[in-house]
Amino acid sequence: MIRSSPSVQSSGPRSARPRSSVRDRSTAVVGLLSALAAVGLVVLAIAAQRPPAAVSASAPPTVFSAERALEHVRVIAREPHAVGTAANAAVRDYLLAELAALGLETEVQRATAVSDRFGATAVVDNVLGRLRGARPAGMPASGAAAGGAVLLMAHYDSVTTAPGAADNGAAVAAILEGLRALQAGDPLANDVLVLFSDAEEVGLLGAEAFAAEHPWMTEVALVINLEARGTSGPAVLVETQRGNAGLMRAFGAVDPYPNASSMSFEIYDLLPNDTDFTVFKERGIAGFNFAFIRDLAHYHSANDAVEHLSLRSLQHHGEHVVALTRHFGDADLGAPLLSASDAVYFDVLRRGLVRYDASWALPSAIVAVLALLAVMVRAHALRHARPVRVALAALATLLVAALAGVASFVALALLARLEPAFGSVAMATPYGAEITMAALALLAALVVVLGTLLAGRWLRPVESILGAYAVWATLTLAVGAALPGGSYLFVWPLLGGVLALALVLRWTELGGWPRSPASVAVLLLGLLPALLLLPPFLAEGFVGLSLALAPVLVVIIALATSLLLPLLGAMLAPRRAVLPLALALAAAALFVAGARSAAFGDARPFPVNAFYIVDAERDAARFVSFVAESDPWTASFFGDARVADLSDVVPDAWPMRSAAAPVLSLPAPTVELLTDTVDGSTRRLTLRIASQRAAPQLAVLVAPHTPVDGVRLNGRPVGALARPNGWTRLVVYGPMGEGVEVELTTRVGADVDLVLVDTTNDLFDHPELAVPERPPGTMPAPSRLSDAVMVVRAWSPPMAGGDRGPEAP
Repeated sequence: MIRSSPSVQSSGPRSARPRSSVRDRSTAVVGLLSALAAVGLVVLAIAAQRPPAAVSASAPPTVFSAERALEHVRVIAREPHAVGTAANAAVRDYLLAELAALGLETEVQRATAVSDRFGATAVVDNVLGRLRGARPAGMPASGAAAGGAVLLMAHYDSVTTAPGAADNGAAVAAILEGLRALQAGDPLANDVLVLFSDAEEVGLLGAEAFAAEHPWMTEVALVINLEARGTSGPAVLVETQRGNAGLMRAFGAVDPYPNASSMSFEIYDLLPNDTDFTVFKERGIAGFNFAFIRDLAHYHSANDAVEHLSLRSLQHHGEHVVALTRHFGDADLGAPLLSASDAVYFDVLRRGLVRYDASWALPSAIVAVLALLAVMVRAHALRHARPVRVALAALATLLVAALAGVASFVALALLARLEPAFGSVAMATPYGAEITMAALALLAALVVVLGTLLAGRWLRPVESILGAYAVWATLTLAVGAALPGGSYLFVWPLLGGVLALALVLRWTELGGWPRSPASVAVLLLGLLPALLLLPPFLAEGFVGLSLALAPVLVVIIALATSLLLPLLGAMLAPRRAVLPLALALAAAALFVAGARSAAFGDARPFPVNAFYIVDAERDAARFVSFVAESDPWTASFFGDARVADLSDVVPDAWPMRSAAAPVLSLPAPTVELLTDTVDGSTRRLTLRIASQRAAPQLAVLVAPHTPVDGVRLNGRPVGALARPNGWTRLVVYGPMGEGVEVELTTRVGADVDLVLVDTTNDLFDHPELAVPERPPGTMPAPSRLSDAVMVVRAWSPPMAGGDRGPEAP
């Protein structure tokens, strides 16, 4: 036997250390690569949702070009063009001329629209066009080739504070350019109808008028509606119709850039977010509703201008219009487009649409849950997990998710204290909110990692994983049963994670995390559904819900992050502090960047509000702002104003910050009593009311002591009426200089007292008010009250006694 010398014998321990060091380095490399792979897949999934590149104006005539469409937007969005304004009429005339130039038959539908949904009324001017299809010989001239027509729809009015480049100039322009591209190709078999609806912003009133009265409505087989709730982002299919299996089959086959989620459809059904498409959906008509919603801070604001509109979003709108109109323009629209079943559908990296029948939603959820139960049994057999401890891990998962929501709430509260932009009541969401949303997502991931590490003192890694998966499995069953369209977001991430975990259990050391290269590779493969499907949907959900509801979504993000726990062991090796520290630093950096991007400045104007109310008959006038906090601009002419009651000027107003103002002699609304009849105990008054200032908004307020048994506007019954402070309020939008006829049914013997208020948005057109120009870095707050001038007039008729005939104003 050869004996080693002491020096040789001592080399054993020294040579073992390098082998351990190599293992540590190998584990660290695997952990780093797994973290990079997971982050890379998340970034890829979100980046893939980017809209297609804008096509130049030099493209072939059969191709949709965002650059060509932008020329229409420049005309439409020159200035705000709310219903009833001269600017609105100018846009109407432009659209008529453009449709005629494209060879369409055109007309304007002037109608009185009433919406019980919003209690709104208007006199609307819908712009209509018809592109005749190439009908076979013998087909009647009044119908489409195969029993129906395709309706392209977008509203053309804007709000009073926004030029409306995105909402909804981009949609109108996309339809105009889409029609041009379609006509450059082969003729379509079916008729294509165009509806540029009016008064959408005040209650979907143009769409209501078309659906209720226009004869073309009977021909509509399919609707394609375009909308916007921001100025950028992908044009997502946010809504379709029940029984959509056939529609989604066609959409997946022909749309070149599908961006769709049946979960969005399910959520949209639950939320009070209505568009013109709602009017047709409620009538059982098939269709698609597209919208882009990024840069929500620009929504309904002065920043909804051409310079902020994404050409990519405009291109995406147009790609949808051209592809779907070409397909359905040649389809058999006489056959039912809706089926007995819905589809579960979703795009993968916007490369294609996955779809299957919604009847598979619950069975697939059950299969995924059974697979998890099988893995739990296997883990117990391998002594990786005990059932009781898995249950405790599930409770810990819920607690950690709740803590993530609380942490996000606290973070937003701190941001609101440090940066005023996060506390502004006059904006839908802060500027650059997407950056803050990313910070909140990283905060959720940080809380999950820290919570898992803390729970690791009492729980084994596999128990923590199975507990998190048990929570997700419970959600999977609930969503599969209640919201079948959303089941894919739960089933496939769960099933992929469970199958991968089943494969790596035997390679995992007892009481340890899966860390070997083979385990990490299998887990990454199994977690692909979670990494590719959840991030884009949650990112879009963040934008759609805005920061106000962010803590709710952060809870869901925390639960979704828990699906990645099988990778946590590799990511934490060999030093546990690296991953939490990296998440904390990244979240902090994004919070700082988010605060800087939200800060008000010349490029990100601060919303301010002021309007003027005058009742010349009572010698009373006020400057008013619905923003309670003062700002330098309003302080310059409000003085030291405080929140006060305004019922002495406008009886249905709520308390707002106000100050005395000069009393201008502005012409008040006129009232003409046409008839005053009595039938038993019922009294009916027919009035003609008008605005001498040609205001686009006129309100009739009926005093609380006057019983109101019925109201008709231009012969149409008005059902839902608001009753603020006990006053019955009828608001009419439209060209009120022409006047409208109002019939009021009340009771004999009751005093009839009315207050009329007409509203324009021309505060700066009255130099005698001495209102200074808004300073740089400010803009009107998104509201019909911004820059408003309201003229108030009280009116009462003579005592009842039959037909009174015309009466002077």
